[in-house]
Amino acid sequence: MHEHQLARDIWPELEKVARENNLSKVTHLILDIGMLHAVDPEFLLHSFEHVFESTSFEGTKVEINIIEPGQNIPAENSGPALATGRELIIRKLIGE
Repeated sequence: MHEHQLARDIWPELEKVARENNLSKVTHLILDIGMLHAVDPEFLLHSFEHVFESTSFEGTKVEINIIEPGQNIPAENSGPALATGRELIIRKLIGE
């Protein structure tokens, strides 16, 4: 199940973003993932539950948006960009 490996691979970046935003408890996460990653969102959500266990992310509501190649996606500081389908974007991290 590559979703579990993907969740583990994303984990260090999530921790980094939480630290940079001084979040000691994360309650909501929104991810944009390109469809060429071929993830099943339900499997990925389940994988995050395991990765987040006993961390500041435990119990976090996770939203996963699948991005198709050619789809317009918002890009910081440059307006919309065309998706390649390989995106892995932490769109929003909310917490306290």
